[in-house]
Amino acid sequence: MRLLRQFWAFDRTVQFLLLNHLAMMLGFSMLLPYVTGYLSTTLGFAASMVGLVLGLRTFSQQGLGVIGGILADHCGYKPLIAAGCALRVAGFLLFGFCQTLPGALGAAFLSGLGGALFEPAMRAYLAAES
Repeated sequence: MRLLRQFWAFDRTVQFLLLNHLAMMLGFSMLLPYVTGYLSTTLGFAASMVGLVLGLRTFSQQGLGVIGGILADHCGYKPLIAAGCALRVAGFLLFGFCQTLPGALGAAFLSGLGGALFEPAMRAYLAAES
């Protein structure tokens, strides 16, 4: 109950960002097993190739997070949040259309880059607003 009172005490912008982040994390957590199944079953990738694709996505998001934070400080939080969401959506959509390993690697990098732009900007914006 205390958590809900604290949530409602925040500004509408902070509430929206928190709900947006919750939706992105839930959607990502539900989508990733399907991406794994799609890559291994439909496209017939070996387990090592699936691991490479998913590892690249994680590495690009975590490794480029510093760049996303620097860009958020220089360009502003809102444009980076929007760009990160758009790139992440584009990357996951690209997974559905790719048929080859290079296409899957490109989709993984694009979705990771989107997360690298979105996460630091969203966290910094939340810290500034709350």
